[in-house]
Amino acid sequence: MRKLVIAAMSLTVFLAACGSSEASKFNDADVVFVQGMIAHHDQAILMSDMALADSANASTSVTDLAQRIKDAQNPEVSMMKSWLSTWDMPMQMESTGDSSMGDMGHGGLMSDSEMASMDGKMGSEFDKTWLELMIKHHQGALDMANAIKQDGMNSDVMNLADQIISGQSAEIAEMEQMLNR
Repeated sequence: MRKLVIAAMSLTVFLAACGSSEASKFNDADVVFVQGMIAHHDQAILMSDMALADSANASTSVTDLAQRIKDAQNPEVSMMKSWLSTWDMPMQMESTGDSSMGDMGHGGLMSDSEMASMDGKMGSEFDKTWLELMIKHHQGALDMANAIKQDGMNSDVMNLADQIISGQSAEIAEMEQMLNR
């Protein structure tokens, strides 16, 4: 019996080591994706906060969705920051002038003028603007997630990309329905 317990413990340690070595493997595409997705999620959280503000007088369906987005993306930001820390990589992309890296890292980010377009709007006018911008924002995240599936190597990053594709595709469909009501 003791040998069986020791063998099981050894197997557990071996499997944990295999899993951690896979998770520790990463390439430049993984880093750029994570850095860009942190910025992307931060903006979605900011947009959600705008919808949750009393001054927006957003509909219940918009505020419910905004809260779900915020609740999903806050922990993902923390998780991605921990990956960068573990990888000993900076939290933000360096400005290289390389547009391909910038496109992958910042797809779907709203411009300052797009963000400002929500200011002062209330009720159904706010809802419509917010939904249109969040659909565009989510589509950028889908583009980023699909790109990393081609170029990345880190298993945790691949799993997150799958979650983003699944979750944000469903949210886009929900938002399109909300716009068409």
